[in-house]
Amino acid sequence: MPWSITGNIRGPQGIQGPKGDPGPASAGRLVLELIGGGDIVTATNAALTGTEYLIPRLRVQVDLTPFTEVRGSCVVTTAGALASVLRWQFSTDSGTNWQSFQGTLGQIEVDITSTGMKTSVWGAMVAAAKDDILVRFIVVGDGVKDPAVSAVRLMFR
Repeated sequence: MPWSITGNIRGPQGIQGPKGDPGPASAGRLVLELIGGGDIVTATNAALTGTEYLIPRLRVQVDLTPFTEVRGSCVVTTAGALASVLRWQFSTDSGTNWQSFQGTLGQIEVDITSTGMKTSVWGAMVAAAKDDILVRFIVVGDGVKDPAVSAVRLMFR
């Protein structure tokens, strides 16, 4: 004779097991979106010293205390001149002075001389960046071409 069970049949609840060891401490990850994927901004005559997108003003205050590494990404919709880059920077004094996330070791930046998705390598953050800081990006160009970007993000871990 075949068996048939209908409804939700459960036994009694068992006793609570022992508490497990805590896992390793982790800051997790953080993604800052400075320009959304649906928006495109153009750096008109992107300068050799760098052009900041001022309208809308794209600076973000963020606490990066628990993070140790950073990388950036963007989508280039109109390519810049030879050697053009999009570079991320931070400020500890409300935007008066700007620094590289890697200090003298280099920049967190991507080449924007061709169109498409661009992502930098992960880089170690300098100690000064591990604080409640202001973040921005600039475009370094030739002073003539007008590169355009979208989906500008910074990732921290």
